[in-house]
Amino acid sequence: MAQDLHDDLGAGLTEVNMLGSLVGNPLTSAGEKARYLDQLSEVARRLVTSLDEIVWAVNPRNDSAASLASYFASYTQQFLELASVSCGLNIPENLPQCPLNSKFRHNLFLAFKEALNNLARHSGASEARLEIKIEGSELVLALVDNGRGLEGREAGPGADGLRNMRDRIAGLGGRCDVESPASGGTAVRFRVPLP
Repeated sequence: MAQDLHDDLGAGLTEVNMLGSLVGNPLTSAGEKARYLDQLSEVARRLVTSLDEIVWAVNPRNDSAASLASYFASYTQQFLELASVSCGLNIPENLPQCPLNSKFRHNLFLAFKEALNNLARHSGASEARLEIKIEGSELVLALVDNGRGLEGREAGPGADGLRNMRDRIAGLGGRCDVESPASGGTAVRFRVPLP
């Protein structure tokens, strides 16, 4: 988590500092200042969101499967609403009170957030469904969309999203399966052993 704080918040604060310097530079034109201020607002919004996510992950009151499901559901609906994607939920009302430590929740959330970003940026989907359940000794999370799928699409430079998701889930002892049938749509499924 310290690495994520350093990498994400540290980089964001450096960006804020650089943009502030550009806005304050007397040689910067009025049009450029307006553009830099817009960028500064966006970076600040992103940093507030990142901080909120980290605070959620480290708060011991959230150390349960029910809390995780509630946070993921709320985050997903808000995120996909901004992307104009309708979101259905399939989450049992009475998830077992399995304790989930902050490292588990934080890494699962970062992998999940990558799946959401991929859905919003690349799928062209109009509908998605989030499913969270406990099967035996595993937490199962699935994000399914009705978009164009992955068939015939090559990953471009810097497209490390799928690998990053798989690495994070593998770090938790689980696996990440991505299915994209020829008929379209994509299903990202995490199966992670409960800690």
